[in-house]
Amino acid sequence: MSVAGSSSVEGATGEAKSQNNFEDGSSSEHSGKKSLLNSVFGVLFTLSKEKDEKHIVMHWVILKVALDFWQLFTTVVKPGYNWQINMNSTTWGWINLPNFAFVSGLGYNTFVALIYIMVGLLSFNLVLCVYVAYAFQKNQFDIIWPIQTLRVFSSVFFQSFDVTSINMLQLGFDCRFSGSEGDSPYHLDSFPAYKCYTLPQVIHTTSSALALIVFMVLASLLNMAEVEVNPFGRRPAALGHSNPEVIGFLVKAVLTTIDAFIGYNDVVAVIYVVLSLYHFYVYFRWSPHFVEWMNHLKVAVAGTILFISVLCVVMRFADTKSSDEDRQSFYRSITYIMYAGIVPSAVLSYYVSYLRLFYFKRRIIKAFGNVAPDIPLRDIYNFKSPQDVEIAARLGRVWTGPKCDQLDKEAVELAGNIVKAGLACFPNNAYATTLYANYLMEACGLFQAGRRQLEVAEKQHPSMMVKFMLFVREQEATQRAAGGSAGLGGGQLDLVSYVEYHRKHRLVIHAHKDTLIATSQFWQLLQGSAVSFSAVSRALERIDGSVRQAELMYRSVLEQYSTNIKLLRLYAKFLETVRNNPRAADYYYAEADKLEEIHGRENAEDAGIMALFGQESGGMADGAALIRSAMESSTIAVVANAYGVIQMVNRYGNQLLGYKKGELEGKTLGVLMPQPYSSKHAGYLKKYIARNDDKINTLNSLVTALTKEGYGMSVTLGIAKVSGIGEDSVFMGLLEPQKVKAGVALLWSTTGGDISSMDASFSATFGYHPYELMGVKLSEILSPAPIITNYHARENRKWTNTAFNQHMNQYGNGSNLGQSGALALLKNANVAAMASRRNG
Repeated sequence: MSVAGSSSVEGATGEAKSQNNFEDGSSSEHSGKKSLLNSVFGVLFTLSKEKDEKHIVMHWVILKVALDFWQLFTTVVKPGYNWQINMNSTTWGWINLPNFAFVSGLGYNTFVALIYIMVGLLSFNLVLCVYVAYAFQKNQFDIIWPIQTLRVFSSVFFQSFDVTSINMLQLGFDCRFSGSEGDSPYHLDSFPAYKCYTLPQVIHTTSSALALIVFMVLASLLNMAEVEVNPFGRRPAALGHSNPEVIGFLVKAVLTTIDAFIGYNDVVAVIYVVLSLYHFYVYFRWSPHFVEWMNHLKVAVAGTILFISVLCVVMRFADTKSSDEDRQSFYRSITYIMYAGIVPSAVLSYYVSYLRLFYFKRRIIKAFGNVAPDIPLRDIYNFKSPQDVEIAARLGRVWTGPKCDQLDKEAVELAGNIVKAGLACFPNNAYATTLYANYLMEACGLFQAGRRQLEVAEKQHPSMMVKFMLFVREQEATQRAAGGSAGLGGGQLDLVSYVEYHRKHRLVIHAHKDTLIATSQFWQLLQGSAVSFSAVSRALERIDGSVRQAELMYRSVLEQYSTNIKLLRLYAKFLETVRNNPRAADYYYAEADKLEEIHGRENAEDAGIMALFGQESGGMADGAALIRSAMESSTIAVVANAYGVIQMVNRYGNQLLGYKKGELEGKTLGVLMPQPYSSKHAGYLKKYIARNDDKINTLNSLVTALTKEGYGMSVTLGIAKVSGIGEDSVFMGLLEPQKVKAGVALLWSTTGGDISSMDASFSATFGYHPYELMGVKLSEILSPAPIITNYHARENRKWTNTAFNQHMNQYGNGSNLGQSGALALLKNANVAAMASRRNG
């Protein structure tokens, strides 16, 4: 599914085709299911990918962690668990707000009203989600307030106050289903006089239960969608893998609702310990956040809740035979220990999490530090799961520079080795493959190879999280293209910005159209048989008003999108046809032409080169600088990818080889080579890629190049690998034509005597076209008794075919005639013609 409505072109290396294949998905029988899933992912992408300033996000995330602790604390510390807390104090009333204990004092009708307010808000946002999903399917966003509303609602209710929201919804069915100590089952906990299975409470109970199920499903999906595809993303809330976050939310949900189903406090206290222990283990073991201190904070919160839960069990199973006074004293002691132990338990948990990651990274560095070349990747380190690979790969997140905004190259290289080793350990795992794709795209700038890995991951039965990661990659590529089409420098366009741009563009079109309609109506009025002055006056007023409105709209939009070529031309047309101001129209036409020329040149050369090297997000690589200079030189320069497909040829090369600009692009290098090298060249490249050898630099090799007409020319070839690795390698060849002496004609042949090419002089002298002799045996064009009179020879002698081949090999082994062997035929008296003319 496409957000921007246009495909993204990442470069001239065939990625557009890869993108189309990537978007096509699996078989058509699953298209309906995939369309529905993409609609859901579209909503999640909209809600989860709002990226504000770093310091604002950091403050909000820290606040969210504090809110998590507050809500879980009030969940575990409740009346009935022997905590020695004055539950009626004002202080505790404020602390206990997330549990809505105050609701019972507001009356039953207020209680029901609060429940339906929450259900109504949830239903309203569910409707907005359906709208956004529909808009994604139709690829048309007419309004943006639903997106903004959903973002606010999801940030507040689904992510920050998730436990509080669950508490609010579960009040409606907190019915003591299993009974409780001294109470009857199926009675509403907040209002025991009401039975949950009688009208009207049964309706309220059912509504609350259904709303809670919907809430938990949406919140789980939103937590899953916090996964970040960029391994070097710097958002504190970004997740390398989001399954622990989903599990953590579900554990919190069960902690919150368990006492609504089980009314026996001893059992609930034990369940609290089990769930808290599992909650601690999930964050301690999997450390899902990119930013380390976020993982430590989450473990600190989980560890503190575990500590409190253990104390709760201790109180519940204390010696019941002791006197009431002794028990109360014991409970007070445990409560004081709980208060005093909150900070130490949090610090201890934080430190334990720190040590776990510290020693894990030490083992990884030790394993990958001195690896022998003959050790297979999968044997370097025994990763337990693909998630461990992602955690280890965070070693590449080392920031340097004055502003700590540059990645350390050695650390990034180490991360690459870790990801490759992980892929070797889990070759059929979709998440491991996606990790490798993300590394290729973000660290190496190899978008084409990354796309191919994403296609592989899509076929490896990906989980819901991995499917969402694939979808995000698709949207980011599309929005990057949308940013370029909007005249915003080709940067990735946020969804709201993209919607706003197209909304303003439609408003401009509508305003322009209104002026044309008003003008048309005016002339239709004048053509009538009876025209009143008042009607004409009103028509002129409509024209004037619509023109002023359109003028204001154009100026407002162009202030924001001043480099949008389409808008500039549209405004020029408006000035020319509506405002009758050709001078101003010419100015904007000229501006549009200038931008189009600049963009065209950049897209054809600079941007094309940059895309080849995956430099969309960074500075120009040395290889790009090398190509830039080669493109302007008087040497034939050819740029090709790892498949031998020509990406670019400079102007001099096109002229000398006889091709028009762009005609060679997309063809294989074989068109520039004579046989048998033309057919074998793809195999050479394939073997090179399989060796994964970076050394391919070749200088001053004498070879034969073919022109469009099939004529050969001797050139000195230099080859250099200028970017990429493996299948994303990019090569540049420099071909320096060799000067041929006047009166010399050249014919090339293999050592077996098969003619491979000829130059234009040979064709003019003997009357053959190159394609007539390609592959023909030399013996077939020699005269029956070929005689060569050598000006410097000892005497005239007959040459047989064998002697001729030996003579040709002698020239072929020389440095001046190249690897294919060439025969120099002088048209003057020094050497007589060896081949019979076509005309006899």
